[in-house]
Amino acid sequence: MGFLTKLRARFLVGTFISPTYAFDLEAAITPVPEKVIKEMKKIVTKDQANRLLFDSIYKHFSGTVQLAVSLGADINKEFSSIPLLFASSLGDVKTVRVLIKNGADIHITNSCGETALMKTAWSGHTKTADLLIKNRAVVDVRCNKGKTALMYASMYGRTEMVELLIKKGADITAEDFGGRTAFRHAVNCGNVKIARLLIQKEADFNREFTYAFCHSFDNTLKKTFMEITPQTMKPEVIAILRELCKSREIGKEYALDIFHKFNWTWNNAIKLKKPKLKKPKGKPNSEKLLRISI
Repeated sequence: MGFLTKLRARFLVGTFISPTYAFDLEAAITPVPEKVIKEMKKIVTKDQANRLLFDSIYKHFSGTVQLAVSLGADINKEFSSIPLLFASSLGDVKTVRVLIKNGADIHITNSCGETALMKTAWSGHTKTADLLIKNRAVVDVRCNKGKTALMYASMYGRTEMVELLIKKGADITAEDFGGRTAFRHAVNCGNVKIARLLIQKEADFNREFTYAFCHSFDNTLKKTFMEITPQTMKPEVIAILRELCKSREIGKEYALDIFHKFNWTWNNAIKLKKPKLKKPKGKPNSEKLLRISI
């Protein structure tokens, strides 16, 4: 091994184990010849390689990520985070591609059961999500709380991500362990645009309407439904209200209150009021009145 090779190896190791290095490390070490990497392996410890990996992911140095992997960094081990999940949350497509190429587990989860696709879903990086899905990331996998990537995107207001996940076959009607769908998460977080999108994408309107006005104490949910429900859905809403009154899930007064909150003022469009009793014709039967009084 030549003197210059050993010197360069020691210089490179010194740059990334020093706590004060802040220059563009990737520009200094890319590309690193194989013989230099071989020499660096004699000097670098496992912890140093792992530190280089995370620092490189944070700085978006995909070339240095490759070097860290070559030096023996653990790409499928959780430290403060898991490398693939960390890179996915930052939306670094190049680094994610490098990690996958070097054997990163696409299905790996952290202690909360979150996957790389979930991390990129809440951060809204559609290109990274598309790359993960192309490498067989499961769209509808659930975390420890039962949430899917679509639910995370709905919670954090990532409209483009919601559209992508639906296009890739995400289940709109899936519920987390608390019984909340992606639609309900969008509404509870005030993301009206996504809530409207999910309804347009054939989310179960009847079920969601029933949940909002019968089983939910969240006024935000009711308010959002009023915003997203168009006048053209008048027949559906009338049918639902009638059915709910018939099954006694809600009272007629509450149904009428819902009706008026939508500012729908069609004359006699919905017959939820109690029918007026007709007065009997002719004179009242005195014998019947006597029996009743007795």
